[in-house]
Amino acid sequence: MLVVAALVTSGCKDARRGQSSANESPVPDGRIVLLKRKNEVAAFVLKNQRMVPEQTDFEWYYRADGNSRFPIGDPAVSHGFVSNASQVVFATFAVQWSINTDRMGWVYFSSSPIDLGKDADFVMCVTTETNVAAVDANGPAWNYRARPGMNVKALIESQLKK
Repeated sequence: MLVVAALVTSGCKDARRGQSSANESPVPDGRIVLLKRKNEVAAFVLKNQRMVPEQTDFEWYYRADGNSRFPIGDPAVSHGFVSNASQVVFATFAVQWSINTDRMGWVYFSSSPIDLGKDADFVMCVTTETNVAAVDANGPAWNYRARPGMNVKALIESQLKK
């Protein structure tokens, strides 16, 4: 880790080369992505992700009262559907998105893996769940993160290339 820290803090080359702010695995249609910021919790589900044009549809759920479930009909839960989007924007959240393959896309954290001193706008958890009604956003199963993992091998290789 000392080598990584030295590379990140050194000014010799761009430490961002070989790093991505995207979740390590692309998100398939129908999977729930959870977001948190202070008392705000949110969920979105990507649908109909497509390459041409590079757009997605998504369903979203949001609440700002600290509760962690998204029952339809609860007046504290906002809910909507967006078509033909190039990023996931709803309520107070903006999540960058890009296509991987049809029906699979990348979702991006608000901080890169090397922005260790920068506060993230939100934390995110990509789940394997597909039923929003069954999800408790504060449940112990969810591992929220502010940034993706660092690709140490790519970082070192990017610093050694001429």
